[in-house]
Amino acid sequence: MKKYILLSLAIITVFSLTACNNGNDSNNINTVEVVTSEEDMTGYPTGNVQVRCVMINDKLYGDVNDHFDEIPDHFTNRHTIEAVDDYSFPEQNLHGANINVGDVFYSSDKIDLCVYYFDGEKYTQFKEMK
Repeated sequence: MKKYILLSLAIITVFSLTACNNGNDSNNINTVEVVTSEEDMTGYPTGNVQVRCVMINDKLYGDVNDHFDEIPDHFTNRHTIEAVDDYSFPEQNLHGANINVGDVFYSSDKIDLCVYYFDGEKYTQFKEMK
C-alpha cells in the first residue's frame, strides 16, 4: 500500500513540475501579443485592418455601412482601385484595405467628406477617417 502512495505522490510531483512555467518561455504558443504602436495601427493580433477603407484624393475613407439605391447627382468622379493591402491602412491614392482591385468608387468636386462604393446592386457610403 505504501508503494502505491509513494508512486502516486511521485507521479503527482512530476506532473506538477512539468506544469510550472517561469514566464520566460519565448516559444509559448498560448501567448498573444497585441501590437498597438503607430506602425501597426490595427491594434488587433491578426495585424489586419478591421474596416474597409480607401484612399481617394489624398483622404482616407472608411465604410460606415450606410447603403443607398442612388447617390447624389454631383458624385460623378469615377475611381477604380489599383492596389489592396489588408495589413495596413492605405497611404496612396486608389489603394484600399478589405476591398478588391478594380472596385469602383464615386467622389464629388463639391463634397469631400464622403465617397460612395458601388457593389453592382447598391451604393455604400465611406466617410472620411480622422
